[in-house]
Amino acid sequence: MRKLTVILSMLLMVVGLGSCKKDKNEPTAEPTKITLDASTLSLSVGESKQLKAIVLPKDQKFTVDYKSDKPEVATVDAKGLVTAVAEGTAKVTATVGKLSAECVVTVTKKGGGSTTQGNELPLLKFEVDGDEQGNITDTEVLAYEQKVGRVAEDVMIGQQGPFAGFANKDLTIPAVAYGLGFSNGALVIAAVAKEPMENCPKTTAMLAEYGFTNLEDGTMNDGTPYKAAIKDDNKNIFVRLTDLPRKDGYGATMQIMFVKVPEKKDINVAHAVIPNVKDFPDYKTFITGDAAKIKEFEAKLGLREFSAKDSEEAKKNLLFLTTETAMAKSNFGLVYYVSTPTSGEIFINSVVNFIKNANDFDDPKLKEWFTANGYGNQFTANSQNGYAYGLDATGKILAQVFINDKGDAAMLQIFEETGTQSAAQMRRLASEQYEKAQSRIILKQNELQQLRRR
Repeated sequence: MRKLTVILSMLLMVVGLGSCKKDKNEPTAEPTKITLDASTLSLSVGESKQLKAIVLPKDQKFTVDYKSDKPEVATVDAKGLVTAVAEGTAKVTATVGKLSAECVVTVTKKGGGSTTQGNELPLLKFEVDGDEQGNITDTEVLAYEQKVGRVAEDVMIGQQGPFAGFANKDLTIPAVAYGLGFSNGALVIAAVAKEPMENCPKTTAMLAEYGFTNLEDGTMNDGTPYKAAIKDDNKNIFVRLTDLPRKDGYGATMQIMFVKVPEKKDINVAHAVIPNVKDFPDYKTFITGDAAKIKEFEAKLGLREFSAKDSEEAKKNLLFLTTETAMAKSNFGLVYYVSTPTSGEIFINSVVNFIKNANDFDDPKLKEWFTANGYGNQFTANSQNGYAYGLDATGKILAQVFINDKGDAAMLQIFEETGTQSAAQMRRLASEQYEKAQSRIILKQNELQQLRRR
């Protein structure tokens, strides 16, 4: 049985490891992840709040160390109890082994209250507990929303939803939704406000209390204006305001979206780029539409094996996995001949096994590899945006290598430039097709147009 021990995630496999009885002399497992049940806390002087750390694997016992960077503002004891001491902002860090998680604590004067007479924005807690029906069961969120005055109900955010959330039509922020996300892995909390974007002093004041003090104007690709700001103390969290096209059922005219982007992580690789290997899939064979000829080409190449269970043979969408023995001498982890795409032009998609981050697009050996495989014409690399491309001798067939939106795979795509779709659109199509292939193996949540339940 062939063992797939390298770039396992790229090969779209889910491997279940059988459990075995643990020997009493076996060393204790290392922690793999730590999270806190809150990433932000708002306390008045003298108030206390218990932080809870979740450490994986859950079947092991670990000792978590807590520390405050400003004990003069907020202290934390050995069990994670945070106590507000003086007005200001402090960062509490929970550490286990080499892993850590942080919570930003904002302390206000006792009895001073909010400058907005009660901040109505949603609690900035991006990962919340819920039941199988999608209802929010998170005790911290429930307590906060009860205090604000919103009640639990499914809500609409603009034209999207319904989502599990809370509403009160009498408030400036009449509806909020938790537990949302984007398909690229970003976490989202959404809300609507009764103020328009160009004149929203109450909303702006509430955002400033949350640490969004530098709202800037911008315009989306479709011309839609917005205001946005990065959180003062956390560069991975930002807020974006946009006007709703019309008043909604809550009397709101503006949408507020808090987004927490995932930390950038390097992709697992098998080796550095091999510049002289001729391992590209053959586009001329592909466009014949003959599945037998495609299989014959791959067999002669001798690097990849056909995976019937991961293919859609009726649609001539054929997937080939690089063998374990060939992984060290090829730049591909898999190749997917897509004769029936979800939309647009046909193309060959693939996962490469040597790009760990955008810096690898600056490697001059990348051009050597493209050239060795007949795609060195007009070669261009852009490490800032994370892609590189080259044309074949005819100038009509384009090969482009890029990192997908989620940042968990680097792909190489080959297609004919017809002018009907841009290279950027084709990259999105390749990413979508990759996600579709994964969804046949890993059950995923139902995705909506832009936002989705997590």
